[in-house]
Amino acid sequence: MARDQGIDVAVLALSSPGVQGLPEADALAVAREANDQLAKVVASWPDRFRASAAKLSPRRLFLRRHQQR
Repeated sequence: MARDQGIDVAVLALSSPGVQGLPEADALAVAREANDQLAKVVASWPDRFRASAAKLSPRRLFLRRHQQR
């Protein structure tokens, strides 16, 4: 169907808002699961799909690092 429309490769990603609004432990678990699932799809059809990884925001990671000091 996508090829019929001239789409050779699709980029997959966790939709907005992703993991940004979740508590940190939940965000990490959801990001890991989403990334694992995306990796399986890309590995199964490497000529058709690419993926954009789910991740915590850099600001959130920065704040966590500095709160632990």
